[in-house]
Amino acid sequence: MLYQYSRESQPKGISRIDSPRERGRLVRVYRQGKTYSKFFGDAKHGGAPQALQRAIAYKSELERQHPIADLPYGLVRLPFRTRPQRNNKTGVNGISETYHMTRTGDKLRGFSVCYSPEPGVRATKRFYIDEYDNRETAFEEAVRFRQAMEQQMLRDHKRQFYESRRQAMADAARDGQRYTPPKSG
Repeated sequence: MLYQYSRESQPKGISRIDSPRERGRLVRVYRQGKTYSKFFGDAKHGGAPQALQRAIAYKSELERQHPIADLPYGLVRLPFRTRPQRNNKTGVNGISETYHMTRTGDKLRGFSVCYSPEPGVRATKRFYIDEYDNRETAFEEAVRFRQAMEQQMLRDHKRQFYESRRQAMADAARDGQRYTPPKSG
């Protein structure tokens, strides 16, 4: 019997695996560049609900052992990566060296900068090497633009964080309760 889970009941970091070879839950926790993972098979743990419970317990223990590093302003998570991924060739998050084909078939070399102007929206700006004196100048402009976008993303993220906290405090006061911030992790 296959169990169906709604997205709301899927705890973050715990995935359902339904393959011909195995069925169960895969737990992944990311901390400071390391990935901690473990699989909880349905058959080994007495069924899907039990495997889910064991996976949740394991994840909670991992998060207790490896707490989230302190972030500025009490934010739960920054809206962008702070360290480049292993496959990053430029050494700067959100910037990749790319080629763009024009409508006439010309191949333009440049740097693509990916950023998020608002939550859930992705955008890209290109810095073509031919439009600058050399490759380094185009890259420097791309880096300056990415840094400006990161500052904007952080400002927006902090504003949203504080607005939601103010709203939660107002809701608690309206209901005659004391506001207690959620625990991170």
